[in-house]
Amino acid sequence: MTARQYLSRAYNLRRHIAAKELHLAELRTQAEHITADLTGMPKGSGASSPVEHVAVQIADLSWELEQDWLDVLAYQEEIRRTIELVEDPVVAQVLSARYISYLTWRKVAETLHYSERAVYKIHRKGLRI
Repeated sequence: MTARQYLSRAYNLRRHIAAKELHLAELRTQAEHITADLTGMPKGSGASSPVEHVAVQIADLSWELEQDWLDVLAYQEEIRRTIELVEDPVVAQVLSARYISYLTWRKVAETLHYSERAVYKIHRKGLRI
């Protein structure tokens, strides 16, 4: 794994989580539009109702998301500790802004008062360390 791949992993995990959160929102919307069968008559087939099926999917996906967030937080902490080991404070600031705060390159440059070109150069230096 390259340094860039290592540092980008938390960002990629967050994108994966965002997709799951979108799916969860869709499931919740779907659940709101399903009507329950209120006849009171028991069903002997053992088949679950559409409401129950969606509720189980929501519960499972919610649990997965919780685990994913715990993984992201642990990985972010590992990245933060790794960046703290960088001796050059400017390089550490660029790496932190990009891989901990998830700023765009333009925003990193604006925040640190550098040109984007300078930020790219500092970043490349940081990846070689």
